[in-house]
Amino acid sequence: MLSDIHAAASGRGPLVTREERKRDVTILVVDDEENICEYCVEALQEAGFRAVLETSYAGAHDRLLREQLGIMLVDMKLPDGDGISLIREAKRLNPNLEAILMTAYTSIESAVAALKSGAFDYIPKPFDKEMLILSCERCVDKYFLNLENVQLKELISIAEVTQAMSSMMDVNVLTEFALETVLDMLRATSGSIMLFDERDQQLRIACQVGLRDEVDASVAVKLGERICGWVAQHQEPLVLQSITGDARFNAQSPRDNIISSISVPLSFWQKLIGVMNINREELPVPFTRTDLEVTSIIAGQIAIAIEHSRTVERLRAASHPPESAPGA
Repeated sequence: MLSDIHAAASGRGPLVTREERKRDVTILVVDDEENICEYCVEALQEAGFRAVLETSYAGAHDRLLREQLGIMLVDMKLPDGDGISLIREAKRLNPNLEAILMTAYTSIESAVAALKSGAFDYIPKPFDKEMLILSCERCVDKYFLNLENVQLKELISIAEVTQAMSSMMDVNVLTEFALETVLDMLRATSGSIMLFDERDQQLRIACQVGLRDEVDASVAVKLGERICGWVAQHQEPLVLQSITGDARFNAQSPRDNIISSISVPLSFWQKLIGVMNINREELPVPFTRTDLEVTSIIAGQIAIAIEHSRTVERLRAASHPPESAPGA
């Protein structure tokens, strides 16, 4: 997705059409009347959208936790909640999501409440297919505009992080700054940067945030061991929602509280520098491929900065050799 930003900036225009975007985002229709849900889903699918349905607040909330949704079409009144509360919760879980509120109780008050909840549009029942499709098309455009704005901010943040790291010579300060920056950008709760020791071919934690107290620099991981060791050995980034059923990590005992994880190598000209691990625990939304791409870009800059710092230190040591002892 970040490539779309570069394409637009270079004057080549967007890489995808509206019709392609309609197929790239899932619309969740939520109404306790199943016939209305089916009517909306059928109309949207005929118009080229990808749409699914739920008939309750609980069902919709569960799907929000399990799937990456882009748009919701929500009824004001649900048997176990209300549409406005559901929109607010959906926006908390995924700020980029857009919503349309539909209701048979049309009034200025309900329209104002819908907009205050974060809904993009408000359509009164009964409505025809043309009104539904037009509203959803506008919503899709807004959803992708949100993503592009987020990605542009991420590109700016990457540039700022890179500039800041270029002036840091202390590896400890550099790694702590980089880790905290990535955790903040991705709304992650814990993570670590592990550096590779060429002498014993092991990874050790240089800095960490949110991990157990016993997880510190004394923890050593060999190449190929655990997820971070696999990433280091193969120098291949990973985004994981679950390691269950993944033959590469059958021997692992995952932390139950982790929703999603990213692990990326820190490498410079194919030389392994270390591994960065990022976890999301409290926010029940999995990391995306775009999150992995952003993390990988920053990881590359971290590796360059660390190697630069080490090179400067080696040159400094070579230019100021230790003095010989008197009488030697």
